[in-house]
Parts: sequence; structure tokens; C-alpha cells
Amino acid sequence: MLIIPVCVLALTLCSCSKKTPATTDSFQTKMKEAGYTVIDATDQIAGAKDFKSVYLAYKGDVQFEFYVCTSNDVAMERFTAVQQIFEKTRTSGNTETTENVSNHSKYTLDNGTKYMVISRIDNTCVYVAADKGLTSKVKDGLAVIGY
Repeated sequence: MLIIPVCVLALTLCSCSKKTPATTDSFQTKMKEAGYTVIDATDQIAGAKDFKSVYLAYKGDVQFEFYVCTSNDVAMERFTAVQQIFEKTRTSGNTETTENVSNHSKYTLDNGTKYMVISRIDNTCVYVAADKGLTSKVKDGLAVIGY
């Protein structure tokens, strides 16, 4: 009987662990190794004063946007703003997940036609919205960078 509570506690502790955010260098390197074209878009983003850097990684019809924000608060604001944009596309029968643990947050939405993800670790965010048929490519790309 003691085994079950100990297993539950171990699983709880594992799921609450801090994640390490990607750096611009690691994002670029890992995405290029995965076959993505990566560009620095910092100067192209309106309100860039809130962002230390912005990188885009794209391959085919999948594009990831990676933001290094000036603070954790700015990253959380960005996360919330993008989540609200995604939520406006909800349909009946959609599938959503939300995770807010330790130093990271993640929101996913499958609205039947699009698969969308915003993920934050500390002062960084990555987000992507792609056709539902590209869900596995989105998940693979996020796994490459640890988001």
C-alpha cells in the first residue's frame, strides 16, 4: 500500500521540475539540424523593445516563432496574448490542453483544422500554428528544442 503513494509522489515531483530554456544559439543549431531554415527576425517584429531576439524557423508549411523576452513577465504576457488569439479559433469538438508548472507554461489547441501551440520557459516563448495534418511535425519540432 505504501508503493502507490510513493509512486504518485515521484510522478508529481518529476512533472514539476524546472525546464531549461533554449538559447538563440541552441534554437538555431537544433532547428537547422532538423532541416529548418532559420532567420533572425528581431528587427521585423513590432514592439521589439520587449524582445531581446526573435527567430523564425520554417520548413514547408510549418513555421516556429521563438522569442527571447526582456523578462519572465514579458514572456508571460506574450504567452497569454497568443493563447487568447488561439482561443478565438475554438470550434465545437476542439481539443485543448493547458500546463502551468514551475517555470514553464504550455497551451495546445486542435480546432479540427489547425493545431496550435504556445510554450513558455522562463523568459522565452515559442509558438506555431499549422494545418492539423502537420501536427506530428509540430510536435517533433517542439521536441527538438525541448518545448
